[in-house]
Amino acid sequence: MTKEKLTKSLAGVARLRLDLDGATDSLNLKIAEFEKEFGAIAGGTRIEVVIGRDDEAQASDSLVFSRYNGSPRLLLVESTANAEDTVTPLSSATRAERLVAVNMFPDLIEGLEKALQEQLMHITEGAQLADDCIEVVRAANNEHAIAADVHKAFVGVGAVAGALVATPKASGKFTEAVVKRALENLSKKGGSR
Repeated sequence: MTKEKLTKSLAGVARLRLDLDGATDSLNLKIAEFEKEFGAIAGGTRIEVVIGRDDEAQASDSLVFSRYNGSPRLLLVESTANAEDTVTPLSSATRAERLVAVNMFPDLIEGLEKALQEQLMHITEGAQLADDCIEVVRAANNEHAIAADVHKAFVGVGAVAGALVATPKASGKFTEAVVKRALENLSKKGGSR
């Protein structure tokens, strides 16, 4: 090659290098924008998408959206069985790593949808369990209040009836019919519940 051809080729390389730097800057801005927008919708939900796995080495690389140093961030996480995870914010990763990660953004969005559906299901189940427990406790409180009201009603009727009410569950003899009869007797005598 002649000197003239090399000079022309290097001039083309210099332009390509400038174009590459500009495109990389643009990619970095888009990654930062995606991180911000994704964080707004994901909230504190942690999402992980496996990029690659080496079963023999028991290692994997993942794109993770999670809190990092107090902020929601896109992270590259390298996990190995025998060492602590290596965490790199995506904005600090190599250009090649960022390109791989950007191609995983659709999977990250799908992962968020699945994670939010699971969270909603668990919260709905938890709310139903809380409702069931409230209902059981409320029923026990109402039963206790009824027994206390009946006990108060029997105070004027006599010691035998009072003893019966005082041990309704323990004796097993305190039935609805007994309460009904006692209340009828009380109402005949002019008492009130």
